[in-house]
Amino acid sequence: MRKVLNCPICGFVTSNIDETSHCPECGAPLVPRIMGAKGKSPKKMKGIGVWIWQKFLTYVPEQKITLWEGRTPLIRAKNLEEVYGINEIYVKDESRNPTGTFIDRGAAIAVSWAKNVGKHRIVIPSLGDFGVSISAYARKAEIKSTVYSVRSLPTSKYYQTLFLADSVRFYSTYEEALDNVMKIKSKITYPLLPEDPRLVDGYRTLAFEVIEEMEKPPETIVVPVGNGTLIYALWSAFDDFGLNPTFIGVRGSVEDMIIRDIYVEKPRFMNLINSFLKEKGGKIVDITPQEALKASSDLALCEGLFLEPAGASVLHALSHESLEPPIVLITTGARLRDPMIIKRLIESKRGTSYVMGFGVTKLKILEIMGVKRETYPYELWKTLREDYGIHIALRNVYAHIKDLEEGGYIKKTREEKINGRKTIFYTITRKGLRVIF
Repeated sequence: MRKVLNCPICGFVTSNIDETSHCPECGAPLVPRIMGAKGKSPKKMKGIGVWIWQKFLTYVPEQKITLWEGRTPLIRAKNLEEVYGINEIYVKDESRNPTGTFIDRGAAIAVSWAKNVGKHRIVIPSLGDFGVSISAYARKAEIKSTVYSVRSLPTSKYYQTLFLADSVRFYSTYEEALDNVMKIKSKITYPLLPEDPRLVDGYRTLAFEVIEEMEKPPETIVVPVGNGTLIYALWSAFDDFGLNPTFIGVRGSVEDMIIRDIYVEKPRFMNLINSFLKEKGGKIVDITPQEALKASSDLALCEGLFLEPAGASVLHALSHESLEPPIVLITTGARLRDPMIIKRLIESKRGTSYVMGFGVTKLKILEIMGVKRETYPYELWKTLREDYGIHIALRNVYAHIKDLEEGGYIKKTREEKINGRKTIFYTITRKGLRVIF
């Protein structure tokens, strides 16, 4: 086997990988390829992280940086199969990577290369996940990082970026951030663009794992699309081994916080992707924020995988396309922890009034009453304190009970004297039970 960099536009091939990232003939981004691998199967070696695949990697520096990325689970999604009426659906859960995305695979190789060639700083254009991942690996390698990002970052990505990166600059658009990174010219600074072949080299290990883990090759692979680097990286890896699954890309239809990571107005690889998808029978499917929320909800409720909407967006293709099994869904993105997005998911499932009308204390009161046949305010107050660690005044418990009674979620059952004081007992109603169950 021969490892090279190949230009997918004009066919230029080179074994000189030291500083080369774009084709000297036409300027297109070069892609790592393995010549002579058709009919063979990738075999992992001993080691950790993506470096277990170093026999099939183009970039194998002496000093290897890793945070134990890769080896993510391939999960048979039998509940999704029943819901969508499709056999053999698998979820390749890239959220298990160190920073929660497939980008960690490429970060390990790109940052290792930078360390070995003496780069002192990495500059990154980012929509969120890219900046977080590269900055984390740069920390491990003791290299400075600067992130050029957009002002519309989700709050969680904003704070992670500020914490991990050595410096952050914000721009109005991603294209503006990208243009400023491309202007950097310095021997000790590494402007790391999304299409960098070192990143692609790492992304290809995802395909190696799928090929190794599945009993028979997948017929369809559904991939989230931002800049388009991942979908092309995976296609090139499968093609090297003589496999030809159909690729479906899922891309954000509008610039929205919920799907920011999969919306790029002018994806770097888009012309190339459209060309190979047209030739191979694949396509790009657009997804709205509302559809992404549904995908995240379906994945959580069917398979227990609670991911950000952009990372779960690949489920959208199951209901909008006729897909040939076995199907592999590439899910990515960190676990969903953003309270505003979670709130929107709950609203879509149970209604706006449910979210707006119930805080933690009211929900806990209903949960307690769902277990007890009857109870009274002082007993509720004591249970909240001793069993749930919720320390509120007794008068506040009475206020919550009044609200719940007026809303029809609980009702009075009887009165009784306890220690000489009139005590009113309450029980939960069917309406209240529907809230907690």
